[in-house]
Amino acid sequence: MRKIPLYAYVASNNPVGAVEVIKSFGLAAPQSEEDVFRGLRHVQSTFGREGIVEIAKAHPDRELLMSVNSTKEDVKSNANGSSCGCHSNANGTSGNESANQAEINRLKEEKLLEKIEASKSSLTREDIADEFKKAMDKTNPFIKNNLPYIALGGVALFFIWGTLKN
Repeated sequence: MRKIPLYAYVASNNPVGAVEVIKSFGLAAPQSEEDVFRGLRHVQSTFGREGIVEIAKAHPDRELLMSVNSTKEDVKSNANGSSCGCHSNANGTSGNESANQAEINRLKEEKLLEKIEASKSSLTREDIADEFKKAMDKTNPFIKNNLPYIALGGVALFFIWGTLKN
């Protein structure tokens, strides 16, 4: 499964909410989809925890995630006095409860992994330099491969022209 940072998920699945988050931090409204991604990444890396919390509030699946927490409370209350009609096993827990608890644990782990990925995604100077190098490699490989020869030829022409001029 491919993991994507929190800001990227929010930007692609709730662009209106993402724009509101960006504007709430006093930044200019984004003009393109790429600006939305960059803006949320900037909010996350610049404003730290506060930025991540605001981005999480714009999460398109926020209601689902919040309902998981309420489901956990319902599971605890059903364990005390089961009104769901399911049968309890010998230790007083139902088969559904253990399945629900496993699902809750899995969702918590995914949420934790998203937070970890989000904290890793802050840009460093080296990241920017690597991205620039990749872009330069893609744009014009002729210049990249032949730049030393072009420079040497330019210097030689400069000296030849200087000697012919005198």
